[in-house]
Amino acid sequence: MPKLRLLFLLPLVACATTETENYEVGDQYFRIGQFHEAYEAYNKAADQTQDPSDELIARQAEARFRSILQSAESHIHLNQISEALQLLDFAEAERPGYASISELRIHAYRRRAAQLADEGEALFDDGLAFEAQEKYAESLKWNKENVEAQRGYEAASRVYKDRYSRGERKYFEGLEQDSEGHTGRARTSFAHASLLHGPDSKASQRLKAISTEEAKRQLKQGRQYFETQRIGAAWVTLMDAVRLDPENEDASTMLAQVNSQLEQIRVLNEADIHVRGGRSDVADEMLERVLEISGNEADKRLEMMREKASFQRALADYRIGRACELDSQVVRARDIYIQILADNSYGFEDVPMRVELLTRRVDTAKDFYNQALAAQKAGDAETYRNMLAKSIEQAGDYKDALQRFAALQ
Repeated sequence: MPKLRLLFLLPLVACATTETENYEVGDQYFRIGQFHEAYEAYNKAADQTQDPSDELIARQAEARFRSILQSAESHIHLNQISEALQLLDFAEAERPGYASISELRIHAYRRRAAQLADEGEALFDDGLAFEAQEKYAESLKWNKENVEAQRGYEAASRVYKDRYSRGERKYFEGLEQDSEGHTGRARTSFAHASLLHGPDSKASQRLKAISTEEAKRQLKQGRQYFETQRIGAAWVTLMDAVRLDPENEDASTMLAQVNSQLEQIRVLNEADIHVRGGRSDVADEMLERVLEISGNEADKRLEMMREKASFQRALADYRIGRACELDSQVVRARDIYIQILADNSYGFEDVPMRVELLTRRVDTAKDFYNQALAAQKAGDAETYRNMLAKSIEQAGDYKDALQRFAALQ
């Protein structure tokens, strides 16, 4: 026997302390149709006596039976049809042929049929004629007189038959085109037929087969483009191959390689713009990005770009070095020129000569500076002053000669 779940509400009477009071409370609930509460009150009355009367037992059984029917009715209103029918089956077993049971059962069938008809309408609105047709048919099994289900079934059947007929024409067109060698047109026809007949149809199987073969052909063509460095053509062809057969791992792998190449080209083009604009630091960052993408396998263009960026950076440093010379910052100018020579294998033909001349001036400044320190130690202030001045004349930024000289003023 299935376990029944009854709905209980708070009783209208606060409490009853005797069998008679609970008996009367049960009668009050029973008269106003609150059978759950009536059954509960009769139970309390029976619990308070060791020998309940036959009348109390009969009222208790009747309230229980009515409570079951009332619960079933509540489930029907909540569209919980399975639960309602379970309760009605239980009630039918107790009282076969009871009029209210058949009435509630018909009500449940109608509610279930209406619910399925609504689901069919939603499917039909979404363009799923076949699924809607099945849902309407199920609705009519519950209630063959449901007008909405009847109309919906007829409408869905017409649309489905029309779609199937059009799909069949497209399918046969595809077969004919494929036999004549018109693969592209055949694939288009099979695609249309597949949409009309569904994913499990013969049209879908034909579409998958012909798409797989076409994907292999596109992969072969894409590989040829890739090997001859026709990156743009390879990308277009391999995209078609992957679209036609997403499960082709070779096509997906090669497409990833082509995408990597395209990304390198894009970054190199952007880096070239920065190099031309004199933003070598930004260009260097982008060139490092290219190395990451390519797995540190630099091609000729990357090497040329890096050399160009290095030259632009060195050219900027050269201008700073020349400005330092004019400002008598000889030590700094010489160090800049030395770094330019270390980083560049071409250009800046005058830099070696400048390094040689500036090195002589730094060495001379060093000699004067050392003589100044010796004079200071010997207490010869005049010589100390003169040697510092000569050191500054040769290289204004040699050590702290300028600061020492300024302190003497």
